[in-house]
Amino acid sequence: PAPLTDYINKTTKALGYDDLLPIERNEIIAASEVVLAEHTSEHKDFHLHQDPVLIRKVREEILNALNIKKISPFRHVYVSRSRQKMRRLVNEQEVIQILSNYNFEIVYFEDMSYIDQVQLMHETKVFMGIHGANLTNMLFMQPDTTTIEIINLEALNSVYFRIASYINTLYYCLPSQAQQLDVFNNDSDLKVDLNELRITLEQYVFTSS
Repeated sequence: PAPLTDYINKTTKALGYDDLLPIERNEIIAASEVVLAEHTSEHKDFHLHQDPVLIRKVREEILNALNIKKISPFRHVYVSRSRQKMRRLVNEQEVIQILSNYNFEIVYFEDMSYIDQVQLMHETKVFMGIHGANLTNMLFMQPDTTTIEIINLEALNSVYFRIASYINTLYYCLPSQAQQLDVFNNDSDLKVDLNELRITLEQYVFTSS
């Protein structure tokens, strides 16, 4: 939809699409032929397939087109949704306190340009965030890095596990409790089990430290 965002402009250009036609809200367009990209997220009524070869190809084309600097990953990054209207952590301050023991940076993707987000992820060794579109940036992480996904226990979804598998990164999941019963399950704010977080970090992610 119009207006086009920064990441749409830069991604489509990187993939060779220069002639874009933004569609206004409620605008109707007549076309003789329409080609739709495959939906990459799961749905209970469909058995969707993600092509790992295609995903890796798209990843490399975007990294090359944006001239992302090659660097050995070293950052520990937690992306916060506290400024969003849904799917926030109600105990985020306690989570951040635990993460501070492992030198995590707290970032807000909405404050960053698309290129800066891609560069950050390419430098990230351990990435943690709540299920949602912001986790798509894990696509730009390097092999043998780690993603920790905080996900609603009532709305489990393996899309980011699949992406991690396709780009050869480690993946850990923290199923968390929904805090609102009067909204769509996947939109509810969440509460992380702090003990499970500690175990994941101490016994799995940072075992060699």
